[in-house]
Amino acid sequence: MRLHATAVFWRTVGPDPMRYLMPAMREHGATLEAMAELYRQAGHAGILEDASESASDFFEGQRVRLASAADPLFHKGRTVIRLRAELAEATAAVEEVNRVQGLWLTLRHCLKEGTNYLDLERQILADVEGRAPADGSCFAYFPGAADRSSTPTRG
Repeated sequence: MRLHATAVFWRTVGPDPMRYLMPAMREHGATLEAMAELYRQAGHAGILEDASESASDFFEGQRVRLASAADPLFHKGRTVIRLRAELAEATAAVEEVNRVQGLWLTLRHCLKEGTNYLDLERQILADVEGRAPADGSCFAYFPGAADRSSTPTRG
């Protein structure tokens, strides 16, 4: 799965992520923060070796490609449709790797601690509800480097 996600990412977003930031893509959710988050998620999925930690880090790393963030002179509508599809495909592939990896980490924890998956799920949900921010934000857990070192290399 990780190999597929890596191939999709580098076929679509990887070669020139700034082109997704052209003004016509803004209404489709392609913002600087969204692109930086995709790169962070790709790093967690093991697709990238070094993922930016903030939107400004992402931007600075891509600054030389800033010219590709302009709307095309011709075929803008077709370009937007193609870029939306590519971005959706890359995002879905990265998210799927992280979902499976999260499930694997959860099951590994259950086996290691001798806990029941449903008990762990209830504990996590209670913890999330107890810490729910007023703005409705969601939580995500990413293991530390020590936990990732034993993550399977094949998806």
